Formats: sequence, structure tokens, C-alpha cells
Amino acid sequence: MIDGITIKYLIKNFDEWRRSVNLSFITNVETETGEIRTKKRGQTVITTLRGKWETFDLIIKEVLNNLTREKVFHLTMKGSLHKNHYRGSNYLPFTFQDLQEQINHLTKTLCIDAERARISTLEIGLNICTPFEVTPFLRQNIISYKGNSFNRYKPNREGICLGIVSQLSQYAVKIYDKGLQNNLADKLMRFEKRFLKMYELKKDRIKYLSDLLSYVKVEKLLPHLLEAWENVSVYDIDNLEKLPLKKPEIDLLTKGQNFKFWEETKKTFTSDQYKYQKNKFKKLVEKYGNNWQTVVNDLLKTEWENLFKNYPNLPHVQNHLLPEFTIKIKGKNGEKNVILKKKYCLSCGKEVNPAQKNNSTFCSAMFVGEAAAHKCRNNNSNPRNNRIRKIHRINSKGVLFDIAPFVIEKKRKSLKTHSREII
Repeated sequence: MIDGITIKYLIKNFDEWRRSVNLSFITNVETETGEIRTKKRGQTVITTLRGKWETFDLIIKEVLNNLTREKVFHLTMKGSLHKNHYRGSNYLPFTFQDLQEQINHLTKTLCIDAERARISTLEIGLNICTPFEVTPFLRQNIISYKGNSFNRYKPNREGICLGIVSQLSQYAVKIYDKGLQNNLADKLMRFEKRFLKMYELKKDRIKYLSDLLSYVKVEKLLPHLLEAWENVSVYDIDNLEKLPLKKPEIDLLTKGQNFKFWEETKKTFTSDQYKYQKNKFKKLVEKYGNNWQTVVNDLLKTEWENLFKNYPNLPHVQNHLLPEFTIKIKGKNGEKNVILKKKYCLSCGKEVNPAQKNNSTFCSAMFVGEAAAHKCRNNNSNPRNNRIRKIHRINSKGVLFDIAPFVIEKKRKSLKTHSREII
């Protein structure tokens, strides 16, 4: 569903807003003079502040008018609503209910009016379990997008290329192996369309963050995703030489497997001739191939519909007594319909990222940052360590009896952690 997003927002009173959100920001300074680096454009001076909120990157542009001495503050938020909901990962289902909760969480915590928060980029995408191996499919069966070649992702730290992307001026189309990315046993493929410009979404009346709270508006975004998939050229014929085809048809299917053929056809033929060749190629593949294009199209529709089921009667994410729920992916050992329990940090009480190990009891630095994770661990261990040090300090001065039996536990009411006192 909704994934990556860029939000633009005008902060009316920066000092008051900063006190309310309690966030810290950094800016660049000159190493020699210690002066804050700024950019001058005519009569305005621009200072850039950078910060972080959960998994989102925050950029604030302070614009000072030298003539009137008035300051204006522009906030830009970049991140993923899907990943922020799961503390850094996006392979689990992200329902419409989850979207509502995440937007409400964002606007409430950052003191933002959703009706004034303008969307400048938006990404929609779905995870689907496929009947084929995803990575080989991307390498061998995907040809082009609207006659344009796909570019491979840059290899990750392990040297593995996870997917492909086709970058256009108004939007980008991405397909990648989500199962491989998250070390899942299932064949999980993610298909995304990222709107770099909002022109195409104007007809859907999606402009502000508040528009994503509308069931009707969000539900109608599916055709954009299906149209993008329809324009992906797929070749999935296994034994071409054994098929009862005429030589021109064999030539078209042979040459059509190379995206360069379609690029050249685009240049040398008219638009109608190009479309004729393209449609002929597609019909032959549908007739003699594995029909994976139609299969994926149906899977996208089904998954999209599933994300809207039971709304608004889904459990609330902040309820710590959430029941177990089942997702249709395999576990690392290959078992299907894995039952996942939502876990919560024993220190801060926040939900632990599902991608963490099963025995995780605290927030991980991988998802919340080293400082936050260190604080969680310290809040839990410091009372025990302080007790040990205090007993050792008292014993070192000499005591008449063992003081350990006089140490009692004092449980905290809000969290599952506890502290101890000496009385």
C-alpha cells in the first residue's frame, strides 16, 4: 500500500514547535570560524537544520528576509510510513488501518496539521508471494518497462543485487526480491511505483497528508499499480523451438527478449507500428508462456483487497493485549502460516521490530539507533548494577551481618522492568 513519502510543511512558530516535539537538530559550521553555514539568495539567507524522528529524516530550512528580518521555517520529512510502523522493515502487511494509525501517530507526535502537510513524493507498493523464484525471474524474464530498460540495484554489502528499477521523469517503477532482502524462505516479490511528481495523482485528489486518511481515495490508487505492471514486458516461454510457430513469430519472440530490440523499434518505426509489434509479442507470450504476467496482476489485486478487509474493526496498534495474527509467508525454516506475536521492549514499552530475533527483549540499535537502544538496556540493567555496587561499597566498610536479605524489589507500575532499594 502506501510506503515511501516526502512531506512539506510550513511551521508557523518554530520555537514553540521545537519545544513541543522535543527534538534536537544539527547544522553545518565553518571549522575555522565556528560560524553557521548559510546560503544567500538575493535578500534571503537560508540555514539548513537536520534531525531525526523515529525512522524519518527531518530537514528544516530557515529562510531569513534581510529587508523585513522575518523568518520562515519549512519542514521536509522523508521516510516510509510502512517501515516506520514496523520500526524499519516493510515485508509484513501494512493495512489501511495501520496507515491511519501511523498518520495519526505522526501528526500527533510532531504537532502537524495533516490538512496543511503537502505530499511532494509518494510511493505505493505491494508484497506478493509468487509461484516462481523472484531473483531468477527478474534477471531472465523481465525485459523492459514501456520499452525502456531496467537498471539493476547496486549490490548490497554481501554483493547481492536485490532488484531492478526503471526511472522516468515523473515516476519510477521498482521490482525486487523482498524475501531475499529479509532472509525469508518464501518467494516474496515487491512491486512499487514511486511518484516523483504529484501531477498524476491530481485526478485522485491526493495532495495533502489528510487525503491518505480517506478510504475512497486510497483504495482507488490500485489502478496506478496495475497499469505500471501491465507496461512491464515479460517473457516466460520455456521451449520456444518446440512450438508450432511461423518463422516471423519465432523471430519476433527471439528478438523481443532483448530490450535493445524495442528501443531500436521505437526509433525506426511509427508509434502505431511499434504498438502493433508490442501487442503481437505480448499475445504470443500469453498464449505459449507460463502466463506469469496475469498471475502477478491477480496477486496484486488480491493483496490490495486484503489490506482493506475488516476496516475499521481491526485491533489498535497501541493495545498491548493484541491477539496473535497470521501472515501468509513462510518462516526461515520453511513452515507456512507463521504465527507472529507482537513483542514489546521490557524497558521503554514500545513495540519491538518484528525483524529482530525471537528472543529479543529490548529495542535493537539497527532499528532505533544506538543511543535509544543503549538507553533501553541501561534503564533495565542500571538498577541491578547499582544495587550490586551499593552492597559491595557497604560491605567494604565492614558490616556485622549479611545485608542481602534486607534488599527488596520495587516493581515499576508502567513497565515490566524493576528497581531495588536497600532499606
